[in-house]
Amino acid sequence: MIILRVLILTICILICRDTSAQKYEFGTIGFMTSYMGDINPNNPFNYNGFGGGLFAKYNFNSTWAIRLGFDYLTLSGNDKNSNNSNQQQRNLSFNNHLSELSLLTEFNFFKFSTKRKFRHFTPYLLGGLGIIKHDPFVYYSNNKIYLRELKVERNKQDQPINYSALAFVIPFGLGFKYKWKRNWGIGIEMNYRVALTDNIDNVSGYYPLTMSNSNTTLPRIDIINEDGTKRAFDNSDWLRIADPSTPNLSNKGTLRGDGKKWDGYMTTGITLIYSIQNTKCTW
Repeated sequence: MIILRVLILTICILICRDTSAQKYEFGTIGFMTSYMGDINPNNPFNYNGFGGGLFAKYNFNSTWAIRLGFDYLTLSGNDKNSNNSNQQQRNLSFNNHLSELSLLTEFNFFKFSTKRKFRHFTPYLLGGLGIIKHDPFVYYSNNKIYLRELKVERNKQDQPINYSALAFVIPFGLGFKYKWKRNWGIGIEMNYRVALTDNIDNVSGYYPLTMSNSNTTLPRIDIINEDGTKRAFDNSDWLRIADPSTPNLSNKGTLRGDGKKWDGYMTTGITLIYSIQNTKCTW
C-alpha cells in the first residue's frame, strides 16, 4: 500500500539522520472507532469498529512536536440500530475500511521528559491534516458490494453523484501520556476527524427517479432467492440497494440523508511509545 510505504520510508529517514541534538519517538496505537454522519447524526461515542496504526514523532522541545501517522480502521452504520422510527424505516446501512495518513502537531501542557526537572506525565492536545482512502460497501445476499461503483445516489437533477475514493480529513483531539522508563511510555488518546466529504457512508444526495441514466455496470454476482435458487444481480437489486426502506415506499427524488455537508469519525485508544533520546540534549 502506497500510504504505508511512505510512512515506513519516512521512519527510516528519521532513524538514519543524525540525532545528536534531537529526540524522536515511534509508537503504535490501537483504538475503537465511532462514525458520525447521516446514519448516526447525534452520538459521537457510538463505538462499533476497531483500528490501529503507527506513528513517528519529531520533538522540537519538551512542549511541541510534529507527528506523522498511518491508521487503518473500520466504520459502519445501520438505521436499524437507531432509536428514530423514520431512520428505522429508511433502513440504510454501510461499512467502510479507511486508510489514513496524517500530519499532526502535538502540544504538551507540561514539559514532558524523563529528566528529573521535568514531568513524567502530561495531558496534550493534537491537531493537523490528513488524507484518507475509503470505499463504502454493503453486504447484499451474502455478497460484498461497493456502493461508489453502483452510483445509487442522485443530485437534484437526478444525475449520478460521483465522488473520489480519496478525501481530506481534519483531525483534532486530546490525550494523556506517561513515561514509566527512560525510553518507554504509554498513553490514552481521543481523536475526532472532520471528513471533508459526505460520502463516508454513501448517503449524501437524493433517491434516484430511475436507473436509466446511472451509466453503471452491474456486479456479476449470484443472488440467492428465498426458495434457494440463484439468479444474476439485476436492476431490481440495484433499486433495492438504492432504496431499502421497509416497507418499500415511494421515495423517488427525495433526500436520502440529513443534508449536512461533512461526515466524521472518532477514535479512542491506547498508545505505546518508544523514545530515542540523546543524553546531551538540554531538555
